[in-house]
Amino acid sequence: MIEFFVPVTIVPKQSDRTTIRNGRIRHYQPKQVTANAKTIAFWVRRHVPAEPLTGPIAIEVRFAFPWPASVPEGDRRSWRPKDTKPDLDNCVKQFLDVLQSCGMFKNDAQVWHTTPCKVWDNKPGIKVKIWRG
Repeated sequence: MIEFFVPVTIVPKQSDRTTIRNGRIRHYQPKQVTANAKTIAFWVRRHVPAEPLTGPIAIEVRFAFPWPASVPEGDRRSWRPKDTKPDLDNCVKQFLDVLQSCGMFKNDAQVWHTTPCKVWDNKPGIKVKIWRG
């Protein structure tokens, strides 16, 4: 099992933006999304095995977001479920793409099981557990 924490708040993947340059259609993600992916990759690379994981992979991932200023200090327990944007599936997509690009596994299609959640927390970041099987 590989277990680690990434002290970065995720900026989820969005629908591709499209533009036309020199008569060609170009699809891209906003700069904020790509910059966030690079920052997450910086932290993830420390935990990537020498060889990419093979076979079926299961992942447990917890996206912790900083408490909004509107929540009083006294109401900030250790964590609370986050039921506002961003969408959980977009967070997972962004994170799996980063794991693949870092070489954790060859293809995110290997992931057969995920247990994701998103919460408000005193310690923002991404807590990850990855195992084969």
